[in-house]
Amino acid sequence: MARSQELELLEAVVLGLSRDRDAVIQGLRSLAADVDADRAAKLVVSLLRATWGDCSTVGRGCQQLPAPTIQRVIGLLEGERSARAVFLREVVDPAASEADLRAAWRMALQGLMVVEAFKGRVTKAVKEKLLGVASRPVLLQAIQTTTVACEDVPSGMLAVLTVDASDASLDALIPHFECAMETQCDALDSLVALRVLSRASPTLDDLFARANVLLRARRARSPALAFARELGFGERKVFWFELRVQSRETMTRESGSCRLRCHVAVDSRAADWFQCYLTYDDWRHFLCRFDATPRREDFCADSLGSGLLDPLELPDWLARAVERFGTSWEFGGMELTTSVRDGGWDRLARWVGGGGLS
Repeated sequence: MARSQELELLEAVVLGLSRDRDAVIQGLRSLAADVDADRAAKLVVSLLRATWGDCSTVGRGCQQLPAPTIQRVIGLLEGERSARAVFLREVVDPAASEADLRAAWRMALQGLMVVEAFKGRVTKAVKEKLLGVASRPVLLQAIQTTTVACEDVPSGMLAVLTVDASDASLDALIPHFECAMETQCDALDSLVALRVLSRASPTLDDLFARANVLLRARRARSPALAFARELGFGERKVFWFELRVQSRETMTRESGSCRLRCHVAVDSRAADWFQCYLTYDDWRHFLCRFDATPRREDFCADSLGSGLLDPLELPDWLARAVERFGTSWEFGGMELTTSVRDGGWDRLARWVGGGGLS
């Protein structure tokens, strides 16, 4: 296959004709040294700009990119304020020699994969990877610069700053603590969870202590606890449930035969205590999306025109949504988990399915 045809095929895959990540990674790895640098760079940047998923597709597929393509990528990211863009620009000097340029690019992608893969669960292996990133001065300085320049950064970057705990790292970390404590958003949960990574430090000890007090107070007054009382579960210190259900096959003009899927999460421990997503096929095509405390305008979407969703009206809303497509929910195969024992699952399942609270 000609080089241009290979690139066209890869572009089609990346633009959404396929979500086969392995195919994308293999295609990226096969880019030849004489590939059209401009087109290849635009392809890589489109993946870096994607809001879904982490950077592992680029990280696994692009470590051996030709130097001209790397230079074009850094040029296209010039001026962008996303954490990925700032970090890559800090690590990779496009004016460096070919060998140094490609080495810095590989190092940057490897570091980026570590911090974006961090999801809050700390194991010995995870801590070692974070310490490995912190031990590389170029990566550590890039993370410090990125966390100062950007409000929204991967929690793994904050984890690296925590394990390092140098003055420069604390200077970069503290504003994120202060912001999370002021807004009491979900970032507060993530930051408090980093305590297991911290070294002995009066500054960190004080930050974690204050953040933990605020976190406990926020959880104690969560609307999810009032919601639990409305559902008949009485007074609870913690209340959560998560529901995933799909419909029988339906027909839509846009995509032919598909299934509707709904994901509902209620959690008194989270700032976003209520979330509901209605999608079709692969969980990426949103029909409706509701968030109790939306952080961005696009966090609430309602292409069905169904109106704002009151959590107590969830069963009726689910029934109306699925009726519009002439199908029904497969409640018999739903996935439902909850913190409530002693009949809690049965009560929730009956309520969600439209059987009321009696």
